[in-house]
Amino acid sequence: MRYSSFTGLTQKLSAHAPAHEELLPALDAAETERRPAPPPDEHADLHNIHHFPRGTAAGLCLHDVLENFDFQQAADAQSPLIADALTRYNFDPVWQPAVSRMAEQVARTPLAGGSTLAQLPSENRLAEMGFVLHVDDFSPARLQQWFAAPAQQLPPECVAAARALDFHTLKGFLNGFIDLISLDEQGRVCVIDYKSNHLGDSIAAYDTQAMNEAVAHHHYYLQALIYAVAVARYFAQRGHPLAEVHIRYLFLRGLDDHDVENGIWSWTLTQAQLAEWL
Repeated sequence: MRYSSFTGLTQKLSAHAPAHEELLPALDAAETERRPAPPPDEHADLHNIHHFPRGTAAGLCLHDVLENFDFQQAADAQSPLIADALTRYNFDPVWQPAVSRMAEQVARTPLAGGSTLAQLPSENRLAEMGFVLHVDDFSPARLQQWFAAPAQQLPPECVAAARALDFHTLKGFLNGFIDLISLDEQGRVCVIDYKSNHLGDSIAAYDTQAMNEAVAHHHYYLQALIYAVAVARYFAQRGHPLAEVHIRYLFLRGLDDHDVENGIWSWTLTQAQLAEWL
């Protein structure tokens, strides 16, 4: 049997991907990119989350904080956790307020049905869920046809990107880790993935169009399908088939209390849409 990771798969699809095949499960290749930052506005707050350093260590640090963060407690009460993460990844303590605000915004972000992580008890959240997914005839041609179907309601940027999928047909197993799965009181399951990608130095850089382009460029829509299938199978095998799987990509540098949709890329897949993969 053949095993492949989602990270390894997407690296083969990206001309900018690093040469190695494995990354730590909490981070994907796109979040390790280091691009030159534009000259800062002399009046700007240079220690907000938009200006938090980029690169591998930065992405791992933010994922580490959120993996261990108690969403039902205020960030001030968890200062040692955030300070420890900044120290371990060699970041100056001056970034602590920005990272604290980011974590609190994640906690307050409305998910499917309007519930937030702050409202869900710990037993309704599962962090870093590992999965091994058996696939048969997981081919670019089949995926391109599926993504292009109007029923999938995928943004046109992603449909166009899918036409460029080019890898050997997978017959065997895909493995990976999901940042967080949540279950609300109405039984809605949300797959949450943290994206530390830098799209710009302001909230405006994380609007729907910009996120659609990032999701398309890095083939995150393919990741979303794989995660949705893994979660749907997980619940079905335990006697709780899901009517829908809600995908929420949280672009951590773009979350905004004043615009609850900013920085959140959403996609909902029904059981009917996923049927051929289940």
